[in-house]
Amino acid sequence: MTNQPPYRIADKERILETADARVTVMTLAPGQAIPVHRHSQVTDTTFCLAGIALVQLFDPDEGLRLTTGERAVAPPDRVHRVSNIGTIPCRLLLVQGPGRYDFLSA
Repeated sequence: MTNQPPYRIADKERILETADARVTVMTLAPGQAIPVHRHSQVTDTTFCLAGIALVQLFDPDEGLRLTTGERAVAPPDRVHRVSNIGTIPCRLLLVQGPGRYDFLSA
């Protein structure tokens, strides 16, 4: 398990980090994605602040298209991927918790 995810995006600003919660504002450039992964304990709640995002959930497969003000939830152990499917930067607010954070490639 690692605390440093193996990907790069346009910008990432940590707002809060405790032993069992993290809040981050992320900016994905057009075409950028957070690769397929899962977390063993935390729930990812992704809020779209600007742009258009696609949250892909696997097993069962589900695609959630997010625009400003919408959110998607990936519970613990649910494999997922987040990408910018628009033509402008996409800003997301990611709330993770409760539980110990990890980033597990799927």
